[in-house]
Amino acid sequence: MTENTSLIKQQIERQRAALANLLAADMRALADELAPWMQDRERLEQLLQERIDSAQYSKYLWVLDDKARQITSTVSRKKFREEQYGRDRAARSYMQPALKGEDFYLSEAYVSRHRKRPS
Repeated sequence: MTENTSLIKQQIERQRAALANLLAADMRALADELAPWMQDRERLEQLLQERIDSAQYSKYLWVLDDKARQITSTVSRKKFREEQYGRDRAARSYMQPALKGEDFYLSEAYVSRHRKRPS
């Protein structure tokens, strides 16, 4: 590994740590707010819509059950994606830490199965 490659990797890790710090507290607070409403899809989606603008580093918000099945539509600043309701995300690599009990995980970049591009 060249010195430049090593420096780039170190910079990426610092940026990922900073982003994780920016996201973690807000996502935990949102999860706590949503928890009492896990059986009420309409209320969950209403809360996601109300909070999406303050989630400045997130493009989409959705809620999953404990088996990684999506129990809300996908909410973005522009629209609801109702076709995402019921989607099983358990096999996704970014879900594995959560399924093992980790409460926050910033995934590596991956290729979207839906859009076939990096996410």
